[in-house]
Amino acid sequence: MDRREFFTLAAALGAVALVPGCAAPVVSQPGAKPSGTGSAAAVGGPVLADFAASLLAALAPKPKNLIISPWSIGIALSMIREGAVGKTADQLDALLGASAPALGDALNSQAAAFRKASDVQVNTANALWGQQDLDWQQPFLDRLATGYGAPLNQVDFGTHPDDIRLDINDWVATQTTDKIKDLLDQGMVTSTTRMVLVNAVYFKAPWQMPMDKLGDQVFHTTDKSAKVPFLGDLRMRPWFEDATWQGSVQYCKNNDFALVAVLPTQKHSTAAVPSGLFGKVLTSASAQVSLRMPAWKTDYKTQLRPVLETLGVELAFNPDLADFSGMTTKEKLYLDFLIHQATIEVTSGGIEAAAATAGGMEATGARTDVQELVLDRPFSYALMHVPSKTPLFVGQLADPS
Repeated sequence: MDRREFFTLAAALGAVALVPGCAAPVVSQPGAKPSGTGSAAAVGGPVLADFAASLLAALAPKPKNLIISPWSIGIALSMIREGAVGKTADQLDALLGASAPALGDALNSQAAAFRKASDVQVNTANALWGQQDLDWQQPFLDRLATGYGAPLNQVDFGTHPDDIRLDINDWVATQTTDKIKDLLDQGMVTSTTRMVLVNAVYFKAPWQMPMDKLGDQVFHTTDKSAKVPFLGDLRMRPWFEDATWQGSVQYCKNNDFALVAVLPTQKHSTAAVPSGLFGKVLTSASAQVSLRMPAWKTDYKTQLRPVLETLGVELAFNPDLADFSGMTTKEKLYLDFLIHQATIEVTSGGIEAAAATAGGMEATGARTDVQELVLDRPFSYALMHVPSKTPLFVGQLADPS
């Protein structure tokens, strides 16, 4: 009986793992290349839009406070996919909508574009910890080092696993300016851990113009009403409306990033946000839009393994059938869990702003034919990279109180 070894993925927003037990023999040949095709031109924003919609629908079938980074989860799963082979790789490709190495190249090209945005602070980083005496496949290590900027940090999980866990948490805290401090809980990294992959994302930007503080106004949840601080302004911005949804945009400074908010037209609707809706709102024709929304802060941490299994990624979590021989053939690995953690704060000054800033309402034209988007009941949102229409974060706000 082979050992099923523990493989952990931590996306700064998330953590994943592979654990010990009985396993069927690896059927792939040593050094086998991960399967799959795809071109970088075919992946990126549209692929992540589908992925984001699937995650949002699975995690929030009913209104709830939620924030995730599909981009960070995508990077983490892309790193895992670099070492997956056969049907295990095929299932990951189906979930992500593209395959290695094209997906990783596209996502890492996007990371470079994020960092070039002016007046916006974006930090993305990847890291890799692996068991020092395990024969890792060199092509896999080379790919993560050159493609993802994640060279192997050799450690010995067998002697001091919790010290390594604390080191990883410290790294994540540093990369996210202490927004994510305790990603990996005690007991998550053990003596049977063999690898930990980490992705961290941090974003901070002021609005194009500060929003007005409107004081406390009523927000209607599914079962009560509460007064919470509201923000608002009137300006030319994209406006989207159909039979099911209304939506508009609040731009960050220099328009490279934007918060896109969508509201069901039916007050008690629990309809899932369809794939591509945030992108449609972003590219809609401009109109005079009065936007009112609560100021809010959301922290969210969840176990994603059940969600991914529901979405068709089953083999990676199966100790008997998982094939990660692209990583190593010395021991058989499988994915044990995926933990995702994220936080967002929206103020009058911007997103993840250190302090709120007040400003005046700007009107660029006549006040006739003004559209109104009043986010005073559960709504969904996405922080989008405008040039690529990539959802960096997506979420739902059901109760800002």
